[in-house]
Amino acid sequence: MKGKTLFIIYQAGRIITAIILSICVIFLFLKTQMLQAINTLGVSVVIFSWLVLEVFCILTLNAYVRNKSMKLSNEEHLAYVTLLSHKVYKRNKKLKAYGLLLMARDELLLGHHGKAQETLHSIVIENLNPNQQKLYYFLQVVLSVLFNQDSHDSLVRYNAIKSKSEQCPDDEEVKKAVEEKQNDELIKMVQGTRVVKRMPSCLTFILGLMIFHIIFFHGLSTQLNTRWILRPRYALCASLMAYLLFILLSGYVLYKAYRVRKMNHELSTLHKAIHFIISVILMLVVLVVCTYYGVASLFLNDVKERKVANPAQNAYASWKYYEIIDDNGYTTTKNYYHSQDGLFFLKANLPVRKSTQNKQMTQSVPSQETQTEPAPTTQNDPIDNKQAILAVYNFIKQESPLDQMQLEYLYDAKGNLYARVGQKKDNGKTYSYTLNDNGMKSGQREIVLERQSGSEDVQLVDFYLFDGNKVTDEHKTSW
Repeated sequence: MKGKTLFIIYQAGRIITAIILSICVIFLFLKTQMLQAINTLGVSVVIFSWLVLEVFCILTLNAYVRNKSMKLSNEEHLAYVTLLSHKVYKRNKKLKAYGLLLMARDELLLGHHGKAQETLHSIVIENLNPNQQKLYYFLQVVLSVLFNQDSHDSLVRYNAIKSKSEQCPDDEEVKKAVEEKQNDELIKMVQGTRVVKRMPSCLTFILGLMIFHIIFFHGLSTQLNTRWILRPRYALCASLMAYLLFILLSGYVLYKAYRVRKMNHELSTLHKAIHFIISVILMLVVLVVCTYYGVASLFLNDVKERKVANPAQNAYASWKYYEIIDDNGYTTTKNYYHSQDGLFFLKANLPVRKSTQNKQMTQSVPSQETQTEPAPTTQNDPIDNKQAILAVYNFIKQESPLDQMQLEYLYDAKGNLYARVGQKKDNGKTYSYTLNDNGMKSGQREIVLERQSGSEDVQLVDFYLFDGNKVTDEHKTSW
């Protein structure tokens, strides 16, 4: 691969990466209800997560191009770093100094010793980091030997810089080659500085994806507006993945911290032991917290979602309508949500059978409150739902009557029968009570007593079974 071609790939890769990620963000905002579902802070966190992903994509591209550049010939590599220095690095004085350093090295390897020396003299040494300064003085040492100049000062500076980087050769080997005027050996050492061990580009990209997911999910899950939730299935899977990635990321950070300390300082046995103990404690804390919030929720929460017919006749009529049943082992709740994109769910004011948008479709049936005994059942339907509701109504009226009890049969938008039976005040609120048919259960008709205050969530009050003759109170308040 030519140096110019590699530079074009680098430049085009940066532009394409920015375009693709920008399109992804725009698509995310336009095709989902994100702007309505999360607040301004949440939107900012989501945008920040995509910026983080873009940075890591650029770093991945840099790692890929850098690894490919090591395979270029010295002449092709010089063309590549020359383009970088003049087109990209010129805006940053530190990057420009590093680019000039690489140019000087390639010029030396190509035999352009005078030009290499001029390039070195144009570098501002303060703009180089310690590892780059060590390479700078190493090139000065080699050029001094090649020009039969005094290399003592440069050699002293080279030896004075302590670096664990494997890029530059050993101090003693350089000193020996200088003393013995081994020009070929010094050139070979310079050639060896072109090969540097770096993290593979794929690992850089994976690391970026991990950090992106953690930030992105945090922005979605913690900054939701009122009545909005994330789809339960997605929230569960994404949270478990975020906790797992956070554990892996924490371990990686601790490992890199240890490597950096070891590279810059000689660690004693005591320091190694302290670092190990602290690392184990931190990892245990992270593991316990993530396990509590992540894995525990997987086994404790039983969330069932079911798409049902949408009763809405307004702006939500074209949206999907979901029934969500959440069982955490202690209580069971059932709620209804609208969703247009399948990711963000907007809580419906009322469940299907009592949707406020369908009041105009509700049909009233004459009350049979005066009938004290259920009518005979037919052969095809041994226990009629209307008879069961009447029987349960009479049972409630005798056992625990409500205020202003009156039986009124109604039908919801789907044609399901239910009955309004009365009202009762509780804790300063007035609740309307209804009896709803829940189908057959063990040969008996199950009737559910529910209550609701205004547009609040529907509450389950009790369950009853009617076998055609008598009513049995199940004494339960959950599905």
